[in-house]
Amino acid sequence: MTRASKDGGRDVIGTYHLGHSKHQVRLSVYIEAKKWKQSSSIGVKPMMRLISRLRSRDIGVFITSSFFDKQVQSELIEDGHPVMLISGGDISKVLINSDLSSPNSLSAWVSGIKTKLSV
Repeated sequence: MTRASKDGGRDVIGTYHLGHSKHQVRLSVYIEAKKWKQSSSIGVKPMMRLISRLRSRDIGVFITSSFFDKQVQSELIEDGHPVMLISGGDISKVLINSDLSSPNSLSAWVSGIKTKLSV
């Protein structure tokens, strides 16, 4: 995880391994996460910050509690940028499909993860 501000358009930096033990390709992954109001879309400017940081063999992931402007989606497709978009709707679907849509079940799941991480 990067620092809270002046993070260069990246909240998390990681490595994604493709392949198997005898042949692997490692890609750098840059993740940007934005908590925005449900009524506000992610526009071109925040997306361009992430894209400008990507180099060859890098992939980007942009996660938001909101949604993505149609122009952003179109430009990513047209320009072939390797960026995965995860919206608030996507997050909601995962939580519902995983039976984590109630506050109690979600809280128990998060507590379980925290317990595993502290071991």
